[in-house]
Amino acid sequence: MDDDEIMAAMSDENVERIECRFVEGETVEFYSAKKWRPAMVLSINNIIIDERVKKYPSESFKSVIDGGFDAFIKIKYLFKGKMRKANVLQTSKRLAFTNTHIREGDRYYGTMIAWMRAEPEDIKAMRRDREKHRLTAVHAFHTGLVRIRNKDTSGPRAHFSQYISTKTIDSKNIKPSGTKRK
Repeated sequence: MDDDEIMAAMSDENVERIECRFVEGETVEFYSAKKWRPAMVLSINNIIIDERVKKYPSESFKSVIDGGFDAFIKIKYLFKGKMRKANVLQTSKRLAFTNTHIREGDRYYGTMIAWMRAEPEDIKAMRRDREKHRLTAVHAFHTGLVRIRNKDTSGPRAHFSQYISTKTIDSKNIKPSGTKRK
């Protein structure tokens, strides 16, 4: 690389933001050997250079060596009674928040709860806030549906569509439904 290439690579124009759904120390669910298992996040935002990354056949990634970059998470999980480590894409469908697939009565539920109790207090608070936001959204949507019954639903549907689409809401894409009262 000459000086111009180095300066171009270091310029602010080439900066990309890396985001991750999880934080270090968080307990998550990991799909391995046809089962969802609890896993602990060891580190996030690791740039792929020549690491072996566990992925579905449908998932792909770019290595720094190949001229792009994707990031992976290092996790540890239980497999046949032993602690294993793995690298998984940050965007992978093999990773999920706790209580998504592993439910009470499942084989690994007790282990997952024990790991969640051992998490730092800030991660526990983050999980409580995340769950509260989701429950609030579900409750608001349910309340809106209960109020609708036999009314024009364009208002509540427009409100809800803001959560699932970035499209501007107007009379062309939200039509009235139900029978209007006089």
